[in-house]
Amino acid sequence: DDYIKSWEDNQPGDEALDTTKDPCQKVKCSRHKVCVAQGYQRAMCISRKKLEHRIKPLGPKAHCKPCHAAPLAAVCGSDGHTYSSACKLEQQACLASKQLTVRCEGQCPCPTPHSPAGDSKQELCTGQDLADLGDRLRDWFQLLRENAKQNGSAGLPASPASALERSVAAACKEAVGWMFARLDTSGDLFLEPAELAAINLDKYEVCIRAFFNSCDTSKDGRVSAPEWCFCFWRE
Repeated sequence: DDYIKSWEDNQPGDEALDTTKDPCQKVKCSRHKVCVAQGYQRAMCISRKKLEHRIKPLGPKAHCKPCHAAPLAAVCGSDGHTYSSACKLEQQACLASKQLTVRCEGQCPCPTPHSPAGDSKQELCTGQDLADLGDRLRDWFQLLRENAKQNGSAGLPASPASALERSVAAACKEAVGWMFARLDTSGDLFLEPAELAAINLDKYEVCIRAFFNSCDTSKDGRVSAPEWCFCFWRE
């Protein structure tokens, strides 16, 4: 335990009030403790670990690299979030004191490698392509959900219906239902084209529109909660 030794205990008369003398001069602390002066009359032996903790910087922000002049080149982080540059990802990792790496260049989710296209025509998306894309999206949703839990925020705008997420999650796999609730800003249990557009991946996933079109089995121009769930269950 920490203990305090009074400078006055060993000094007679007026010498006890000599502010030029270090009260730690006459104090011997145990092996794992150091003496710290408390004013000019008291000395305290405290553990080295506690002392190191007291003199730590105010927070991680003090040593995090700024990104004022960093070139903008989007990257996808290992937390499933898109950052405007690799510097921004490193800065976020520093500020949050967590490990983050670049999964791929460009926006999340990271696409699987495509074979080089010999012409300018958009490739035809097969059923397997759609199933593979569903797997990648589901993994991305899971990353976003876990990250939102850690940060105590939802990332995307939350739905005004408080019971919406619970009702959809009950029918869907958890991360899939969670993402539906994040996208369904109107809270009507349907995803309109404008709401689906929040997943802006056309540039990186050539099958994204075909995937969402295939989810709309009723062909009414929007995706219901059951249709959304079924999209991620198919093989």
